[in-house]
Amino acid sequence: MPVLTIHAIDAALKQLTGRIRQRPPIYSALKRGGEPLYAKARRGELRNFTGIDSPYEAPEHPELHLRAAESSPVELAEQVIRALAAD
Repeated sequence: MPVLTIHAIDAALKQLTGRIRQRPPIYSALKRGGEPLYAKARRGELRNFTGIDSPYEAPEHPELHLRAAESSPVELAEQVIRALAAD
């Protein structure tokens, strides 16, 4: 078995990073300064905000599509692990 080094771990982790697109429901939008960002976008304080003045653009060929409303957290984690193991 090969010896793990911090450099090998770092290189492996870099392969697992990238752009992630999500489509969260409006009620779960992030807050900044205690106020939901959607409220700021509706007032025009934020521009190019998905769902307000910018459409959601789904990826054409997602590597993984998780349906959180239809699966348990354990099932979702298993799907992610299987996808990573397949790579």
